[in-house]
Amino acid sequence: EALVEHMEVACARIWLINEPGDALELKAAAGALTNLNCPQSRVPVGKFKAGLVALEKAPHLTNDLATDPGVAAEDW
Repeated sequence: EALVEHMEVACARIWLINEPGDALELKAAAGALTNLNCPQSRVPVGKFKAGLVALEKAPHLTNDLATDPGVAAEDW
């Protein structure tokens, strides 16, 4: 919630890597997307934008979700 409020982002999500280390599990969300039981609540490492961030261990910021490659839910 602090990211959404103080950095003026549309949404912020926190995933944690599961015990086998093969997937991210959504644990917290704030802003426009707060549903923890959405299709992106479990993301394989290396798949979609969140999974690539986990694999590459580098942050990803965007100001244009509509044209961002790798974003699975275009309706955002």
